[in-house]
Amino acid sequence: MKQLIANRVQAVQPFLGRVMFEKAKALERKGEKLIHFELGEPDFDTPQHIKDAAKRALDEGHTHYAPNAGILELREALAEKLEKENNLEVDPATQICVTVGSQEAAYLAVMCTIEAGDEVLITDPGYYTYKNCIQMAEGRPVLVPLKKKMSLAWIKRI
Repeated sequence: MKQLIANRVQAVQPFLGRVMFEKAKALERKGEKLIHFELGEPDFDTPQHIKDAAKRALDEGHTHYAPNAGILELREALAEKLEKENNLEVDPATQICVTVGSQEAAYLAVMCTIEAGDEVLITDPGYYTYKNCIQMAEGRPVLVPLKKKMSLAWIKRI
């Protein structure tokens, strides 16, 4: 029987932050109060004006596929923000791509730039997704230590 998961995917290590998040959630279900540092999720609810805008968009029928790079009006607003606040002039039609999150953005960037066998420098410690994306693109991550690496033994004790 053919295996269902490609070898390149099986080599990807699980994100320890997600593992810790699941353990933290289990503790919270038991009544523990915790402060989360494992994921980049805010500790507050979505602001009401954003919820209202999402509801309005649904009511107006904005429920269909968007262009692959994102809705042009959003890309134009982002280009305006970048020019006004960051003094960067970018073309929203060709230089901005909207993704659902940082992991998708990292994956797309790596898949568009890395060839099989390419060596790619990654700071260590660094964002875990970079190494996984490079491995998925059949590149070779080369870790560049920034400081003495912390032992992961303490994670295993939790």
